[in-house]
Amino acid sequence: MFGIDSLKEVDWFYVLCVIGFAAYGVYYLYNSRKLIIGNVKARNDFMNEHEKENITRYDNYLVWVIFEFAALAYCIYSVFTISNQVEQSEWYRLAFAMIGVIMIGQIALNIVKGRILVGEKGFVYENDYVPFQSIVSMDPKRNLVFTLVDVLCLRNKKYSMPGKCGQFLHDAYLEYKKERKAGKKK
Repeated sequence: MFGIDSLKEVDWFYVLCVIGFAAYGVYYLYNSRKLIIGNVKARNDFMNEHEKENITRYDNYLVWVIFEFAALAYCIYSVFTISNQVEQSEWYRLAFAMIGVIMIGQIALNIVKGRILVGEKGFVYENDYVPFQSIVSMDPKRNLVFTLVDVLCLRNKKYSMPGKCGQFLHDAYLEYKKERKAGKKK
């Protein structure tokens, strides 16, 4: 039975770390779930409201999601196969479990950030529909490995998207401006 003597033997630091990491994991999974649900809702609303438009979609997340699923599979494998003979095996299991939770969140984040729907008058990115008229600027930013495109819209709303999604949006935006200019000349 669990008595006062056994309470003295409990490593409270370990218990507090497990509780803290578990709470963070639940919070992270909740936010990831909220992000993906918001994106799916925005995309579905756009598709339902703009059926007559020529809607194109661009997905640029498959490669990263495959790598992250592989990392997630390795984390799950490691959690269940680390031997109890290994010193501090509980900490390794906890670390692999938390990395697995983070990989789940990263998969959701890459799916949301790596896809865009473009219609004749606007686009859906993340959880928002953005009309083309509200775009103020599109600035490519190159860092050490990736190119990101910062899209600044009215009301200081800013979207940072992968370079290929940004290029796809830029091309659609130029087409929109060209059609709008041609419409004004008539």
